[in-house]
Amino acid sequence: MRRKVLMGCAFIFSMPLFFFLVASTTGFLLSADHSTSLSAVIPADRQAVWDVMADVENISEWNVIVDKSELLEPADGKRVWRETDPAGGAISFREVEADAPSRWQTEVYDALAPYSAQWEYTLTEEDGKTRLTIAETGTIPNPFRRFLMRFLVGYDRFQRAYFESLAEHFGDDAVQIELPPTTP
Repeated sequence: MRRKVLMGCAFIFSMPLFFFLVASTTGFLLSADHSTSLSAVIPADRQAVWDVMADVENISEWNVIVDKSELLEPADGKRVWRETDPAGGAISFREVEADAPSRWQTEVYDALAPYSAQWEYTLTEEDGKTRLTIAETGTIPNPFRRFLMRFLVGYDRFQRAYFESLAEHFGDDAVQIELPPTTP
């Protein structure tokens, strides 16, 4: 009986290691680089959407994945800020380019971040509302994290949360997120 209990315990405790090995091996086979692009119509004019998005000090007032945001010292003449998520994880970002109110580029600006990424936000007028397109390109060096992002979290999870939070801020709690429209 004791042997069966020990074998059962060994099986139970070895499962996380087995999962880690399978996930890491699978992640190793995935490309470290990824890109995603999504679009949604936000129920506000372009300037209003821009003003909310570009106010990085107050992003925690509307974005559910940001618990706190603070401006840091500028780098190369560009704005830098740190966002802290509800679990306490913090990552710094830098504004690369701002062409108000139509285009904004940002990037991870944190050497200790578990990934690197750049985002391009494009805002266009559409029937008195704003079509926001977010294009992300990123690199996840750790194979285990690549597996988690690809199969469990989703590369576009944070874009989706951003759209949903922003739309809700402007009174739309059922935003339609889609692939961006193609231009002829």
